[in-house]
Amino acid sequence: MNTSGSYYNRTPCSYAVLIDTSNFNFSTTYLTSPMEFNNAYGGGQVPVVLDWAIRTANNCDKAWKDPMSYMCKSDNSRRLTILLWLTVAFAAELLAGGAKAECQHTKCGGVDISYPFGISSENCAFSDGFKIDCNDNKPFYGDVEVLNISLPLGQIRVLNSISSSCYNTTSKGMDSTTWDLNLTGTPCMFSDSNKLTVIGCRTLAYISDDYYVGNYMSGCVSACRRGEIKSATNGTCSGIGCCQTPIPKGLNYYQVWFDVDTMNTSGIYNRTPCSYAVLMDTSNFNFSTTYLTSPMEFNISYGGQAPMVLDWAIRTPNSCDEARKDSMSYMCKSKNSRCLNSSNGPGYICNCREGYQGNPYLQGPNGCQGELHYNLIS
Repeated sequence: MNTSGSYYNRTPCSYAVLIDTSNFNFSTTYLTSPMEFNNAYGGGQVPVVLDWAIRTANNCDKAWKDPMSYMCKSDNSRRLTILLWLTVAFAAELLAGGAKAECQHTKCGGVDISYPFGISSENCAFSDGFKIDCNDNKPFYGDVEVLNISLPLGQIRVLNSISSSCYNTTSKGMDSTTWDLNLTGTPCMFSDSNKLTVIGCRTLAYISDDYYVGNYMSGCVSACRRGEIKSATNGTCSGIGCCQTPIPKGLNYYQVWFDVDTMNTSGIYNRTPCSYAVLMDTSNFNFSTTYLTSPMEFNISYGGQAPMVLDWAIRTPNSCDEARKDSMSYMCKSKNSRCLNSSNGPGYICNCREGYQGNPYLQGPNGCQGELHYNLIS
C-alpha cells in the first residue's frame, strides 16, 4: 500500500510511530499537507512512555524478604494496594412495565424485554425499531440474537457473526466467509466500545461503511515474525497474532473483508491455517494462541459469534431540550425520571433520578419508584 497512484495529490505522505496517545489529537491536515504530522511535533519526534521498576525482585512479597536490598527505604513508603468497598442497600423492589397494562413486563428466554422495547407479536413496542422477535425462546433484534437490554445505559448486547479466511489445501486458495450488518433506519448504532478484532499470523482485514455512499474505512494487520506462533502471547492483543482497532461513533452499517492478495496463510497453513475478523465488545476478550494453531478454533470457542454492543436512543427529536418542548411525545414519562442526551448520534435516553428505580419510560406504579439508600463502607 502506498500513495503513488491517484492519492499523492491529496494525501502524499504516511506516518507510523509508537506514541503516548493520552494527549494525541488527530488532525486531517496530517493527511493533506506534506510532512505536517512531523512538523506539528517539532522535527519528527513524539512523546513515548517507558515503564520502569526495580527488576531484581519479581514482586513486593519477595523484595521484603531481604531488608538490605529492599528499595522502599522511607518509613512512610508503601506498595500500591487500594481497596474500596461499596455496599449498596436497596430499599425498594425493581418495578418494570410495558406500554400497555397487558404487557407491563415480559421475557423471551431469560432476557428481560422492557418498554420502549417489546415482543413483536404482543404489539407492546414504542415503534417498529424497538420490536424484538422471540424465536424458539430466543430474542432477536433483526438477524442478531439479543443477550440483554439495558435501559439505564441505552445499550443492547447482541451476538455478531465472526468472519473467517482459511487456506484450502485442495483448491490451494483462501476460502473466506465475511459478514456485514446494517442498522440503518433503526434506533441503534454500533457502540464505540466495540473494536475490530483481527486474529491471524499473516492477516490484513478491513472494516468500512457502505461502499458507495460511506466515508469510513479502517483496517488492522496481525502478523507473526516469520510465521512463528511462539512470538504470540496468551492474553495479549497488540499486533502479534492478534490486533484491534477502534471504530468511530455514529456508525450504523459495517462490512468486513480480508485482503488475501496481500496477506494470506498459503505459506504457513501447516502452522496457522485460518484468519478471523469480527466487530466485538472486547471488555472480556482474552486472546489465546490456540486461535492461531487450531483450524476454526476462534469460531468454535465463540460458537461462530462474538458479543457486540449496540447503542440505542429515542432518535427524534435530536436532544432533551428539543424533546421537552412536546410533552405529548416526550418519552421520559415517570415524574422521577430524567433525560440524557445520546452519547452516540442524535436523540436521548431516559433514566430514573438518583434514589429511584424502575422504568423511566412509564408513568405511575410501573415507572421510577421508591428511594434507594447508599452506604459507603470505608
